[in-house]
Amino acid sequence: YGRGSYSQSLQSHVKSHATMRPIMLTGHERPITCVRYNHDGDLLFTASKDKMITMWRTDNGERMGIFKGHNGVVWQVDVSRDSTRLISAGGDENVRIWDVQSGTLLWSIEHPTAVRAVSLALGERQFLSCTDSTFGYQPAINLYDVAEDLMTSKSFDPREQNDATEDEDSRPRQAHHRLQVGSAER
Repeated sequence: YGRGSYSQSLQSHVKSHATMRPIMLTGHERPITCVRYNHDGDLLFTASKDKMITMWRTDNGERMGIFKGHNGVVWQVDVSRDSTRLISAGGDENVRIWDVQSGTLLWSIEHPTAVRAVSLALGERQFLSCTDSTFGYQPAINLYDVAEDLMTSKSFDPREQNDATEDEDSRPRQAHHRLQVGSAER
C-alpha cells in the first residue's frame, strides 16, 4: 500500500460516515435501564423505569411493540438467538418470558426480592436471574432449566396451560442451583 491510497481510502470512509444521522428513538417516559440488540441486529429492545419494554427496528427506528406486564422498573432484558422469546428482570420481583412476535406473556417466575439481571444461556435451555440484597435476603444468582417447548415458537401455547393440565416439564424450574453472593464470614 502506498501512503496516498490508504489516506484516500480513509478520507472516503470518513466522508461516507460523516453524512449518517442518528435515529432518535422516543417513547419511554422514564429513564432507560437496558438496551439489547437481537442476534441479527435488526431489532433493539429497551427496558425502562416506566415498567415497559419496547421493541424497535434498527434500520428506521420504528417502534414495533411494547411489552407490558411488569409492575415496577424493568432492569434488564435478553432475547433468544432466533428472536422468538424475550426474558425480562423486574423490580416487581419477577422474571417474565414473552413471545416476541405477539407480545404475549408466556411465563412469570416470582422471586423473594427485586430481580436486577437475567441472561439466556446459549441454546436457550437455561437462564439465570440475579436478585438484590433487600429485606434481609442475601443477593443470589438463580439458575433455571427451561423446557424446549417454552423457548420455541412451534409448540408452546400459553392458553393451553392451566393448573389442572399443567405439564411439569413445560414450565421453567429452578435447576437446584442457587449461588449466594457476598462476603464470606470469618
